[in-house]
Amino acid sequence: MLLPYPEFIKNYILSYWAPGQSFLEIGSGTSYMRSFIKEDYIGTDITKVDYIDGIERNVDFVSDAHLIPLHDNSFDIIFLKSTFYMMQDLDKALKEFWRVLKPGGRILIFDYNYKTQFKLRQRPTSTYSYSMLSQFGLYRLIKSAGFLQVSLLNNHFPASSGIKRYYNLIKSELLHEWASITGVKP
Repeated sequence: MLLPYPEFIKNYILSYWAPGQSFLEIGSGTSYMRSFIKEDYIGTDITKVDYIDGIERNVDFVSDAHLIPLHDNSFDIIFLKSTFYMMQDLDKALKEFWRVLKPGGRILIFDYNYKTQFKLRQRPTSTYSYSMLSQFGLYRLIKSAGFLQVSLLNNHFPASSGIKRYYNLIKSELLHEWASITGVKP
């Protein structure tokens, strides 16, 4: 069973990716995007063990995102959904993504925003110990890692521009679940 991604995420991915471009999904789980990206897709996750509710993981190889066993400058796009916030060392993970991303390659991160992460932390059974970043904190982190053309993506596709774009970004941070960003390796 494939769990679909929100439509805006799929639309952003397909707008940035072109056939023939290599695509690496970190924390791929069910590898939902494989059905769209096909042979250009590689998915990695920290485990191959199926989810508790019987949903099958469909990964190409098991890897910690802090140490990816792939060659330097291998991928045109690196994509993460609901994964980045769980990494123990965000700076180290970004360095590893930088290493395997080709020059001119793009990183796309769709992560839970601060509001959603706060809700996860408040659950009675939570053992939540992850970094909590707002979308603006994520923006600063990606910029400080050296990525260019860094842009926050809102939950509307295509993205609006001007003052409406900023309104939608703030609305997204306060009312929605996602902190979404893209950047390019020079």
